[in-house]
Amino acid sequence: MEKTGSEAPPPSYSESLSAPRPSSALTGAVDTHFLPHVHSAIVNQIASTILVVVPSNVSALSRTAESPSEKESTPSAFPGETFVGFSVSPTAIRLSGAENSLEFWRRPAVLKELEHRLRRTLEDEGYSIVHRTPKPQSNATIAGSRNVDWKSQDLKVLGDGEAKMSAEVEEMCLRIENEMGLYETRTGKAVIIRVELGIREHQDTEWIE
Repeated sequence: MEKTGSEAPPPSYSESLSAPRPSSALTGAVDTHFLPHVHSAIVNQIASTILVVVPSNVSALSRTAESPSEKESTPSAFPGETFVGFSVSPTAIRLSGAENSLEFWRRPAVLKELEHRLRRTLEDEGYSIVHRTPKPQSNATIAGSRNVDWKSQDLKVLGDGEAKMSAEVEEMCLRIENEMGLYETRTGKAVIIRVELGIREHQDTEWIE
């Protein structure tokens, strides 16, 4: 298994306190990349949405561009790629720019603000946020991956109008198909955004007289 990319240690407590507040990089990524998926889930009543946000300097979860045109726009997904360990297919979002490094996105203040934005968006749509109660996990891996999906942590069924969400940095396992048609596995850290919605049984209807 190939393991590359940024392996910088998490910031210390003192570094977290002295680090600058979340910059425009957070607002830009949330508004451009994250919230459209959340709004789509709300409109289409999608019960479970998972976003795998790959920071710009985690090379293990990215692919090297083969032509100048590919360098201009990094695709969100590649043919034959699979993120292992999820019960539903996640959406990959690959960020670019030095401001979107792993060191930035793993800051506690950034993750806290990201969750706040997600919570506010759901509450503005009339959802009541349910706090997760994850069960302690053993050291055993599940399906060959360290990622544990929500359904194995919290079996509570969300009611009508309820929602839960989280944003956490996790070790990801990416399986890709190379040019030879062979599969290789890579690992690296990414921000995992999870949003689950209790499907609304009754939708408001606009009557036209």
